[in-house]
Amino acid sequence: MKILTSIYLMTVFLAGCGYYVDPKEITLSDGKDQATVFSCGSYMHVKSNGWSASTYDVTYTDADGMTHDIYGVKGLAVSDIPRMIDAPFWKFTDDVWSPDARYSNHADGTPGELIKEGDVVVRGDNMARVVNGKYVPIKIQNTACKKSS
Repeated sequence: MKILTSIYLMTVFLAGCGYYVDPKEITLSDGKDQATVFSCGSYMHVKSNGWSASTYDVTYTDADGMTHDIYGVKGLAVSDIPRMIDAPFWKFTDDVWSPDARYSNHADGTPGELIKEGDVVVRGDNMARVVNGKYVPIKIQNTACKKSS
């Protein structure tokens, strides 16, 4: 009886362990054109075909949980996707922060609050933080593996 209980508990324990693959950027080539896809789910497999690995079969799960099978890939590169990336910053590249800089005016036309050291300033989808009197990029979560709505 103890053996059966042990086997049952071990089976439950192993079944509860999920298989997780860190997100990967996969660059595929057919010899002429190139495409980039993201493996964001819990499964990715690359199989080489033939002795010289002249082609590959790639299976991966995307951010929406859909599994994709691609056969006969001639060129392949797989790399990690960083979890955090620099936020868009181009609206700040030519700006110099000054102590009298303010956030946008309020709806009633009165001046916005002063921007101070350590604040995060947002202009559209661009973001920067004031550090030592300069605008510097901030890190945001990488959206390459964000589920589509």
